[in-house]
Amino acid sequence: MLKNIFALSIHPEEFDISIIVSFEIMTSNDSIVLNSVEILDKNKSIKDHFKNSNLLEVSNHLRTKDLSTLAKLKNLFYDYFKGKKIDLFQEMKNIGIKIPYEKTFRTAFSTKVIEWILKNLKYGDYTSYSQIGQNLDSKAYQAIGNILRKNPFPLIIPCHRVIKKNGKIGGFMGKIQNSWQKDLKKCLLKMEKITMQNNKN
Repeated sequence: MLKNIFALSIHPEEFDISIIVSFEIMTSNDSIVLNSVEILDKNKSIKDHFKNSNLLEVSNHLRTKDLSTLAKLKNLFYDYFKGKKIDLFQEMKNIGIKIPYEKTFRTAFSTKVIEWILKNLKYGDYTSYSQIGQNLDSKAYQAIGNILRKNPFPLIIPCHRVIKKNGKIGGFMGKIQNSWQKDLKKCLLKMEKITMQNNKN
């Protein structure tokens, strides 16, 4: 079945990044389903990104109702980057956007990890990979890290709130050392007023 995946670009003034939110309009049940969230650094061209992908930019061909929902979605991100205490996952659900994380996290354990994070890591909270494991009666700490590296919805599933047991920052979006992704994670934690004992790395 042919799918049309649309994309919405968001450019928060507070950070040197662009966010591409892709989604599908489901006419069968009148819903919007999230497809992915990509964060690009300031050096990545949005035009080049769209040129090299199969995404369709949002256009006026969408229904007024859908455009209204997507405008609300955009405002949620802008408010979050202004430092407002917003639960992006819950607020997106509230405006009628479906977040199908079960399609990515298909094992019982990976689903438990994601659902624990969604329930417990609210704005201003943080934890470690080992603490998640302890809460799930598991010592598979490396597996937990691998699960979070595959997160297709960064910020919405707030994996940036998970750090190392020793207080170091850990990786973000699959990147570990000397990367803008890791710097972004530090900035997000600082914005949420989260401080660790040792966040040099």
